[in-house]
Amino acid sequence: MLTIKAHFRSGNTITTGFNGLPSDAVRYYLWKEFNLGTGGEDFMDLCIAVDVNGERQPDPVDDLLRALLIGKSGDAILIAQCNLTGADFHAAMDLIIQVQRTRR
Repeated sequence: MLTIKAHFRSGNTITTGFNGLPSDAVRYYLWKEFNLGTGGEDFMDLCIAVDVNGERQPDPVDDLLRALLIGKSGDAILIAQCNLTGADFHAAMDLIIQVQRTRR
């Protein structure tokens, strides 16, 4: 079992166990909103970084942001080759779309 520490935009963190690969944990937490509220009060917060067993995990969005130019209309234009392929590329593209939506 992996030990995951999710870092949120507000500065909050959550440490929990996770069954799966480090890349699965990153895909599950990173750039997703979670309800960190207590006592019946909702508090939605965005996960901005993930540590697995004490090591910060690379953000797949960073690789693609270096490879993409995001136009004013939100269109993505491929301008350089990135290191991601197959399912990892598609997962990172999904993350970029989510990040773009949260940054607007």
